[in-house]
Amino acid sequence: MIHRPIRYYYYRMLRQRGSPRQLAAGLAVGVFCGMAIPYGLQILGIVLAALVFRQFNRIAALLGSMVSNPFTIPFLYIFYYQFGKLMIGVDLSEPVNDSVEHDIVWSMLSNWRAYQETLLAMGIAAVIVASTSAILVYFISRPLLTKYQNRRRKRLQEAFNKFIKRARNFTQQRT
Repeated sequence: MIHRPIRYYYYRMLRQRGSPRQLAAGLAVGVFCGMAIPYGLQILGIVLAALVFRQFNRIAALLGSMVSNPFTIPFLYIFYYQFGKLMIGVDLSEPVNDSVEHDIVWSMLSNWRAYQETLLAMGIAAVIVASTSAILVYFISRPLLTKYQNRRRKRLQEAFNKFIKRARNFTQQRT
């Protein structure tokens, strides 16, 4: 049941027009935006990237951004949180120690500091993981797309040659 949409997007990606470099770059941009930008703003990130960098396939980028979806986002965010804690070396689960009286304003400020540290940790982790993933996707998908397009071009050429041969045989039989 789940394999049908995956297969659909896989074939949709393979049948996109463009050079393997453009398709692989589009996938990489999509994976980066899908993993680094908060869910819901990813398409905006792809549109902005398309305005700045024009040498990638936009459909491939949209397909690449589907790496994050409502099913994978919770796992990604938990991973970013844990990885971010390791990166900045702060235990975000411990309460902030303070020697000042606990009043409402101080409590809000200390919580705000904890939120900032959490967002910083998750942001750093997201950029590192998204960059690494995008680079891997680019260098893995480019040779695969090249091989697929060459094989497809060869099959189409063979089918065309067969068609021409049959057409010639048909016209010779008619005359």
